[in-house]
Amino acid sequence: GSRVVVAQSGDGGRSWRSTAVPGLRPGLDLLRLVPGQEGAVYLLGGREDSPWAGGELTELWRHPAAGGTWSRVGDRPRPGSVGSVTPGRSGLLLTDEAGALWRLSPGGEFHRLPDPVVQGTPVRAGPLVSGPGGRTVSRPVGGAAGALLLVSADDGDSWLPTLVPD
Repeated sequence: GSRVVVAQSGDGGRSWRSTAVPGLRPGLDLLRLVPGQEGAVYLLGGREDSPWAGGELTELWRHPAAGGTWSRVGDRPRPGSVGSVTPGRSGLLLTDEAGALWRLSPGGEFHRLPDPVVQGTPVRAGPLVSGPGGRTVSRPVGGAAGALLLVSADDGDSWLPTLVPD
């Protein structure tokens, strides 16, 4: 059968090490690598509805920075899909296809985060982006008009609605 092999570099690409991901189920349409904390890397695997917009999250693996082996992480409860993912200081931040926010801790546990609030109303987050100074930036989905961004300085625990000037 086929197997997934991932190459990673700990020295900026001067040298590479390949490792197989043992136990990864076959038949996954989507595989995505995401950098983690302190050189770790995550492998997200799923089945495709459309690329990471409604893609079902079926497999989640973590490999530590130096040595070590791949291990399955992210037991339930967890998001059933991945809309967006970005590394944070205290874990991976994800949105599911509906815009609900989740954090995957370095220990491999998912936590549902509160929805951002704009003018007293909870909103769902759009695609997540790692911003300057350890901030995470998103744009609300579903009718939040104007040039409004959501900015979090604490890995998604709280969000500051921020108008972008013209």
